[in-house]
Amino acid sequence: MIRFCNILLAGVAAAFLGAGQAAAAPKTYRGEYTLSYLGLVVARVNFDSRIDPESYSIKGTVAAAGLGALFDDTKGTLVASGRFSDKATQPTRFRADYVSGKKATIVDIRFSNGDVARTINVPPLKKRRGKGWTPLGADDLKAAADPIAATLIRAPSLAQVC
Repeated sequence: MIRFCNILLAGVAAAFLGAGQAAAAPKTYRGEYTLSYLGLVVARVNFDSRIDPESYSIKGTVAAAGLGALFDDTKGTLVASGRFSDKATQPTRFRADYVSGKKATIVDIRFSNGDVARTINVPPLKKRRGKGWTPLGADDLKAAADPIAATLIRAPSLAQVC
């Protein structure tokens, strides 16, 4: 899961390097990426994104490739959507479906007014206890972001992002 999410986030961040500008009409972006390690291909990532001044929607795929497929045969899809408010990105939906080897995983999060309204995890998450783990409470699910929404910044120009 962690490797899959890292690959997806790398692709999404790259897809939005030039997409931060608010515009009057919806803009679509297509990103096709090959991830490599020491010159050897390990994964391919594709994203189709639609961004307008009020909302965004993103669909992506990732698949282990080349040398990476020998060690971790992972394939998956990602869907994220939401809207932009004056102060923040507000996700409405995030879903990641992937298969690693023979193990299928789904993470589906629905939001309402910026708060987590519902989550589905298949297989269900195990309760974790012990050093380094902090249980989540209801307040931790307010004003939340998913991994995609966390990478989006609304700004009039790229120069004003930083």
